[in-house]
This record gives sequence, C-alpha cells and structure tokens, in this order.
Amino acid sequence: MDSHIGKLFGTILVLKKIPSRKHGTRGKKRTWFLCECRRKFDDGKVCKAQFEASAMSIVSGHRKSCGCLRRITKNRLNLVGRRFGRVVVISFHEIRRPGVSVWMILCDCGAKKAVLGQSLTSGQTTSCGCKTRERASKLARDANERRRVRARTNIERGSKPCVSCKLECPLRVFNAQKASADKYGSYCKRCSFSSHTMSNYGIDRIAYDLMVVAQSGRCYICNNCFDNTRSGGAEIEHDHATGRIRGLSCGKCNKIIGIARENMTYLRLIADAFDQDRKTNEPTIKGVPAKSD
Repeated sequence: MDSHIGKLFGTILVLKKIPSRKHGTRGKKRTWFLCECRRKFDDGKVCKAQFEASAMSIVSGHRKSCGCLRRITKNRLNLVGRRFGRVVVISFHEIRRPGVSVWMILCDCGAKKAVLGQSLTSGQTTSCGCKTRERASKLARDANERRRVRARTNIERGSKPCVSCKLECPLRVFNAQKASADKYGSYCKRCSFSSHTMSNYGIDRIAYDLMVVAQSGRCYICNNCFDNTRSGGAEIEHDHATGRIRGLSCGKCNKIIGIARENMTYLRLIADAFDQDRKTNEPTIKGVPAKSD
C-alpha cells in the first residue's frame, strides 16, 4: 500500500499513510491514507482540501473528492426560467467555488449578464444595472431642477445664502461664476477671502481685520491708504522663503516685491539709479544725449 503514496487517483492525491482503522460490522482493519483534493473549479482554482479516506474507496473510484463535488451538486438550485424583478434566468453559467453558482440572466432592457445565484434569491439583484442607472439619472435631473428653481428665486429677490457663514447676502458680495445656475459663486467674498488666507497664510478674516486696524489702514511700505481697487487693496506680504508674514501692503508694492523676487540688491540698484538721476539730472543710459532747455 505504500506504493500509493504520491499517486493521483482521479482528483485525489495520496499524501501519507495513517494508522489502520476497523471498518464494518466484522471489525476488519483497513488501510487509510491522508489525501488532498485536487479538483479544479471552473474559475481555475483548485480545492486542495485535506481529508482521510480508506485505500479501497480511493483505488476503486468510489471516493471522487473531499466532498466538494457533492456539496456543489446538492446546494445548487435550478433557477432557469425564474423571474427576479426585471431579469429572467436563461441558463447556468459556472461554478465559481464550492456552493457559489453563477447564472446567466436576461434583463427586460435586452442586456445579458452573469450574476451570482445567491444575489438573485436574496433579492439583491433585480436588474442588469439599468434600474440603478435610471434612479441615478432621475436624482440628477431632480437636483438640477432644484438648482434652477433656487437660482431663479435668488435672482428675483437679489440675494442668496452663503454656504459657509449661512447668512443671506446680496448677490453683489458673491464672486461671478459662469458655471453656476445663477451666475454667482456659493461663498460670499468675505468667506472666500477667509478660506484663501487660511489655506495660504494660516490666518482668518478676524486676524486680517486686526492687521488692517493695527496699520491704521495704510500700507506698511509706502504708507498710502488702502482702497477698494485691485492695485490699492490690502494684500498680505510675506517672506516666500520662510512663509513669515511681514504685514499688509498695497497691490503696487506687493507686485514690485514679487517682480524683484525679494532681491534686496536689485531693489537697491534701482533706488541708487533714481537717486543718481535726480542729483545729476543726466541720463543713466550711455549714448543718449541729455535734454537741453
């Protein structure tokens, strides 16, 4: 019997011999082996379950597997012809693993699809996916209609609520946004500015207002008053290397520093050139004659 070790009988691989056992009413001892099931499923996986079996049942072919084959044929229900919601089972497809069968369905929309039998019997699958797509499309249409109605209402009353501060603000305090239904953004300018300063500089609108008050509403470089223009508004001037905030400057000063890339030598050369020009009243470019009175 030792010659059976390592041999494959159908889908059963004999691994080793184990102690003999009594079998039947007469109590006659028979040789038993530790075996491994090598049955291959439709998805390419191998069972590889270990079990004990007598030598007679293996050699005679009475034992064909570890029991997975019996479980598959026993647990599989015949679903062909049954209807589940929008789908009808038309044929058996495959066995994915022991106890898990896959069936081919035909949906009312004409699409065919392979699904698990368990998802059909449990009610989880009632269509090929068209039902979910129709529901999502309806939700999107309803949401778009609500946005259009809300946009018309906002335009009629001339105001809308800010998403961040939840306050009813006039439309003029919102930034323009072409993609929006009412052509205005969702955040008021104050909340939008706070979000920008918090993400880039780590300060909120309150800290920004305190800085404006501390500087008396003037640029810390040119000492001019801030105004509401793009070039004269208060902008946060900071060190690009360390991120440290120096103060609030007007747009013109902040732009000059940005163009110079915070190069103090470059800025001093410009200042010296202006000073020299004012003292001598001569052109700084060689070859250009000075203006005569």
